Amino acid sequence: MKAEFTGRKQKITKALRELAEEGLDRIEKIVGKTASAHVTFATEKYRHTVEVVIATRQQTFVGIAESPEEATALREALEKAEKQAIRLKKKKIQSQRQSKEKTSSKAETATRKGKNQVSLAAVEANDSVELHIVQSTESIATRPMALHEAVKEAEYRDRDVFVFRDHDGDVKVLHRTRAGVIQLIEIP
Repeated sequence: MKAEFTGRKQKITKALRELAEEGLDRIEKIVGKTASAHVTFATEKYRHTVEVVIATRQQTFVGIAESPEEATALREALEKAEKQAIRLKKKKIQSQRQSKEKTSSKAETATRKGKNQVSLAAVEANDSVELHIVQSTESIATRPMALHEAVKEAEYRDRDVFVFRDHDGDVKVLHRTRAGVIQLIEIP
């Protein structure tokens, strides 16, 4: 995670910088490596204020804390930002797809009410299959690359699915599971 430090009316000591980097490393495990952070230290008389701003692609987390000691204010601000990151991560995990029966019954009730709803569902022998179409140019490599290059590129772009061609011209797909493990899918 890229981190910037700003000190207003004070110098940032090496111990404060190390403490901030440790806290940001914990938050990096939650939000990913593509996030950037900005830590601002400010001093007014006997009050030390620390502001931690962590920007990801989808969200910005802000933790502000005041204390008579710099280290205490820093820990509290990092803790607030970490709680926000954890809350967002839990929200993503909890928003799972519904079962087939629930989605098909919702589509039927919406069409009965006369609402205009676009549903991408194929019906085969009384079974409904829900299709998810994702159009993204960021998930496709523009040049042939080796497997280790493709893994690095998928992590850099922070994509769960990454499509690329190897040097032989074969199409391959990298898929990141919910556990964070990257799997290679070869098309026969």
